[in-house]
Amino acid sequence: MRTWIFGIAYRKVIDVHRKRARVTVTDEVPETGDVAEAADAGYAAQQEAEHLRVCMGTLKDEHRSAISLAFYEDMTCAEIAEIAGVPEGTIKSRLHHAKKLLLHCLSGRIKGRAVA
Repeated sequence: MRTWIFGIAYRKVIDVHRKRARVTVTDEVPETGDVAEAADAGYAAQQEAEHLRVCMGTLKDEHRSAISLAFYEDMTCAEIAEIAGVPEGTIKSRLHHAKKLLLHCLSGRIKGRAVA
């Protein structure tokens, strides 16, 4: 069953990549944005990602793994519970507490950065 599902997912990904590879040629020249704005936005995104990594590092392993599986691997609470070998309610509780801890950590880092 798992192989079948992964096969379907693989073909869907290939289809998306094929659609993106299609190029339409036009005579219009796209407007270029301000390079400085793009650089600033990229730098800000990099800083936010670094803040998130630092805050993720402060979490307990059980909280960090629940957050990683839920948000980076896009798994459901039931799937995470099966992997962790705990009840689904425990995973929901871990996610709730982990999100609160991350929010607290991130808001403190942003306030500290704004002052500095």
